[in-house]
Amino acid sequence: VEGRPAVAGGIADGLQRARQGGVAATGEVLVGAAAAQILEASRRQSADLLVLERGSVAHQVTGHAECAVLLTPETASKKDAST
Repeated sequence: VEGRPAVAGGIADGLQRARQGGVAATGEVLVGAAAAQILEASRRQSADLLVLERGSVAHQVTGHAECAVLLTPETASKKDAST
């Protein structure tokens, strides 16, 4: 993804791990208000499950999602960066 290689790389890594585990998964890099973009994409794709890291965006999404939402703990790399 132009201008966002770290984001695209993280998505690609997560998708690869999911597929290796036998999970059919898709991912996109979208620009704009995160919660609104996630909700719109999940509706457009008729998502069965959203997997989000805990935080303010996840809080906004869980209140409006039309599918199940799985919240994961904050990643170690983010914890390290905030200290």
